[in-house]
Amino acid sequence: MAFANDIRQFERNLLAPVHAMVGRLRDARARRRLYLQTYDELSSLNERDLADIGISRSDIPELARKQAMLG
Repeated sequence: MAFANDIRQFERNLLAPVHAMVGRLRDARARRRLYLQTYDELSSLNERDLADIGISRSDIPELARKQAMLG
């Protein structure tokens, strides 16, 4: 029984970095999706709508980046 437990522990230790990498890739993909969604929605607004919410068109990439990091 000890051998089986040792094998399971070895597998967990071996696979932990792989699981961590997969988790980071999922997070990065979700952040990218949120960035693109935010960027597209803000870009679709006309100049007047952007002015109403107090941003300029040149602010869109930075705002989308910030939203992706918070989201």
